[in-house]
Amino acid sequence: MKNNYLRNITLVELPLNKEVIIMYPENVYVKLDNLAVDLGAICYKHRNKRTRGNKILYKPILVDKSSHVSRRKIVVRDFLQYISTQIEHKTLRESTLLFHATHFVEFFDWIDNNAKSDDVLTSRYS
Repeated sequence: MKNNYLRNITLVELPLNKEVIIMYPENVYVKLDNLAVDLGAICYKHRNKRTRGNKILYKPILVDKSSHVSRRKIVVRDFLQYISTQIEHKTLRESTLLFHATHFVEFFDWIDNNAKSDDVLTSRYS
């Protein structure tokens, strides 16, 4: 990765307050089950590999600022809303939602690491 960029992360508390609007989802870090997941990093196609340490609170993933994909911001917002709703209604445990969030990020890792396009998002997010 050529341009390592450390974003100003925002730790988002869940469930989301009804009045809260996530203005910069590319900077969102969410705390689940006493760990934090850097969801905002997926808004960039080029980011450093995640390590076990990246799940520790306030250790964001470095990204290449020039690889920003704006339509992914909507995906992150929608996913945050999904997680927030699950917590608010106590539908799923935080450990389960952490599992979902981790796999959500891994899906985007797979897309970007295998030169797949964002066409999987086309129908809903273009």
